[in-house]
Amino acid sequence: MKKLLLAVLLLLIPAFAFADEDAQLSWDDVPLADEFHVQRKLEACPLPDAAVWVDIAQTAKGVVTYTDPNVGGGLVTCYRVSASGLNRVAESDWSNRAEKTVPFNAPANLQVQ
Repeated sequence: MKKLLLAVLLLLIPAFAFADEDAQLSWDDVPLADEFHVQRKLEACPLPDAAVWVDIAQTAKGVVTYTDPNVGGGLVTCYRVSASGLNRVAESDWSNRAEKTVPFNAPANLQVQ
Protein backbone atom coordinates (compact mmCIF):
# COMPACT_ATOMS: atom_id res chain seq x y z
CA MET A 1 0.00 0.00 0.00
CA LYS A 2 2.86 2.39 0.84
CA LYS A 3 4.43 1.82 -2.61
CA LEU A 4 1.15 2.61 -4.32
CA LEU A 5 0.67 5.77 -2.26
CA LEU A 6 4.24 6.89 -3.01
CA ALA A 7 3.75 6.26 -6.73
CA VAL A 8 0.50 8.27 -6.75
CA LEU A 9 2.08 11.15 -4.83
CA LEU A 10 5.07 11.25 -7.15
CA LEU A 11 2.78 11.43 -10.17
CA LEU A 12 0.94 14.37 -8.61
CA ILE A 13 4.05 16.33 -7.55
CA PRO A 14 5.83 18.20 -10.33
CA ALA A 15 9.09 16.46 -11.18
CA PHE A 16 11.21 19.50 -10.41
CA ALA A 17 10.09 19.39 -6.79
CA PHE A 18 12.13 16.28 -6.05
CA ALA A 19 14.78 16.12 -8.76
CA ASP A 20 18.31 15.66 -7.46
CA GLU A 21 20.38 14.56 -10.44
CA ASP A 22 20.25 13.29 -14.00
CA ALA A 23 20.29 9.73 -15.29
CA GLN A 24 22.28 9.26 -18.51
CA LEU A 25 20.81 6.40 -20.55
CA SER A 26 22.34 4.82 -23.65
CA TRP A 27 21.67 1.68 -25.69
CA ASP A 28 22.69 -0.04 -28.92
CA ASP A 29 21.12 1.07 -32.18
CA VAL A 30 18.69 -1.32 -33.88
CA PRO A 31 18.83 -1.74 -37.66
CA LEU A 32 15.62 -0.46 -39.33
CA ALA A 33 14.39 1.24 -36.13
CA ASP A 34 12.59 4.53 -36.79
CA GLU A 35 12.41 5.57 -33.13
CA PHE A 36 12.97 4.44 -29.55
CA HIS A 37 10.59 4.61 -26.59
CA VAL A 38 11.94 5.12 -23.06
CA GLN A 39 9.97 4.19 -19.96
CA ARG A 40 10.66 4.34 -16.22
CA LYS A 41 9.11 3.08 -13.02
CA LEU A 42 9.83 4.13 -9.46
CA GLU A 43 10.96 0.85 -7.95
CA ALA A 44 13.91 -1.53 -8.20
CA CYS A 45 14.21 -3.36 -11.51
CA PRO A 46 14.23 -6.93 -10.16
CA LEU A 47 10.90 -6.43 -8.38
CA PRO A 48 7.69 -7.57 -10.06
CA ASP A 49 5.98 -4.73 -11.91
CA ALA A 50 3.93 -3.39 -9.00
CA ALA A 51 4.71 0.18 -10.04
CA VAL A 52 3.37 1.64 -13.26
CA TRP A 53 5.73 2.05 -16.22
CA VAL A 54 5.53 5.62 -17.51
CA ASP A 55 6.52 6.82 -20.98
CA ILE A 56 9.14 9.53 -20.51
CA ALA A 57 10.76 9.98 -23.92
CA GLN A 58 10.76 9.12 -27.58
CA THR A 59 13.96 9.50 -29.60
CA ALA A 60 14.42 9.67 -33.35
CA LYS A 61 16.14 7.17 -35.63
CA GLY A 62 19.79 6.72 -34.64
CA VAL A 63 19.45 8.65 -31.35
CA VAL A 64 20.52 6.09 -28.76
CA THR A 65 20.87 8.28 -25.68
CA TYR A 66 18.50 10.05 -23.34
CA THR A 67 19.04 12.16 -20.22
CA ASP A 68 16.34 11.92 -17.58
CA PRO A 69 16.58 15.12 -15.54
CA ASN A 70 14.01 14.03 -12.96
CA VAL A 71 15.66 11.36 -10.83
CA GLY A 72 14.45 11.84 -7.28
CA GLY A 73 16.62 11.67 -4.20
CA GLY A 74 16.01 8.64 -2.03
CA LEU A 75 14.38 6.76 -4.90
CA VAL A 76 15.29 3.81 -7.09
CA THR A 77 14.33 4.40 -10.72
CA CYS A 78 14.21 1.59 -13.28
CA TYR A 79 14.39 2.16 -17.06
CA ARG A 80 13.69 0.18 -20.22
CA VAL A 81 13.70 0.95 -23.97
CA SER A 82 11.92 -0.44 -27.02
CA ALA A 83 12.33 0.23 -30.74
CA SER A 84 9.71 0.68 -33.41
CA GLY A 85 10.04 0.59 -37.16
CA LEU A 86 8.11 0.59 -40.43
CA ASN A 87 6.25 3.74 -39.39
CA ARG A 88 5.43 2.26 -35.96
CA VAL A 89 3.91 -0.91 -37.43
CA ALA A 90 6.64 -3.09 -35.92
CA GLU A 91 7.51 -2.87 -32.21
CA SER A 92 10.38 -4.66 -30.50
CA ASP A 93 10.30 -6.34 -27.13
CA TRP A 94 11.52 -4.24 -24.20
CA SER A 95 15.25 -4.06 -23.56
CA ASN A 96 16.92 -5.29 -20.43
CA ARG A 97 16.25 -3.09 -17.42
CA ALA A 98 18.72 -0.70 -15.83
CA GLU A 99 18.33 1.25 -12.63
CA LYS A 100 19.71 4.28 -10.85
CA THR A 101 19.62 4.95 -7.13
CA VAL A 102 20.10 8.48 -5.88
CA PRO A 103 20.77 8.82 -2.16
CA PHE A 104 18.60 11.22 -0.21
CA ASN A 105 21.01 13.93 0.85
CA ALA A 106 21.37 14.62 4.55
CA PRO A 107 21.37 18.19 5.82
CA ALA A 108 24.87 19.70 5.81
CA ASN A 109 26.82 22.30 7.74
CA LEU A 110 25.04 21.88 11.09
CA GLN A 111 26.41 24.32 13.64
CA VAL A 112 25.87 25.12 17.29
CA GLN A 113 26.62 28.55 18.76
